[in-house]
Amino acid sequence: MTDDSDLPLFRWRPQCRVIAYPPARRIGKARDVAAKWLQQKTRKQADAYAIRIDDDLDDHLMRLGVHEQERKAMRDGFWQTVRREIARLQRCDSRPGGSAA
Repeated sequence: MTDDSDLPLFRWRPQCRVIAYPPARRIGKARDVAAKWLQQKTRKQADAYAIRIDDDLDDHLMRLGVHEQERKAMRDGFWQTVRREIARLQRCDSRPGGSAA
């Protein structure tokens, strides 16, 4: 009689994979980045801030073990969310009478 533990099925272990929370869904973070980006005094400062945030996000995803292509797609999704928040904040600021109108 053979031992069931000798079967390859019992020795097989699936590869572990970390599923990162999609940065594009981090609305609070995107709103914070958008507000701080708009507060920068010059375009150069705003660009430097965006580069720093992008590098930090890439480092975070890399530490989680996310592959390079997937990291790029996740970062692109995050920046789309940030751009939407920037547009929303600019619309609110440009309304006559403020955002309560």
